[in-house]
Amino acid sequence: GHTDSFLYPRLTYLGQLHQLRVGCDGSGMFAPWHLRLVEVVHVHSGQRWLFDCHEWIDKKCMWQRVLPAVAATVV
Repeated sequence: GHTDSFLYPRLTYLGQLHQLRVGCDGSGMFAPWHLRLVEVVHVHSGQRWLFDCHEWIDKKCMWQRVLPAVAATVV
């Protein structure tokens, strides 16, 4: 159960998000990692998107996954 958060304050407009690509370069001792979900919140508009995964990011998926948006709301 670890959560990472990233803030990109200069993104004033995101548009409608339909999918998200997430991955890594596979380097390091513990390169594979399990991803439960990704939440994107656009601070300026209050829009929020959820991308469900519940899968490993590992060599089997070539270190990346493309996730469809499962929910879009305004907070």
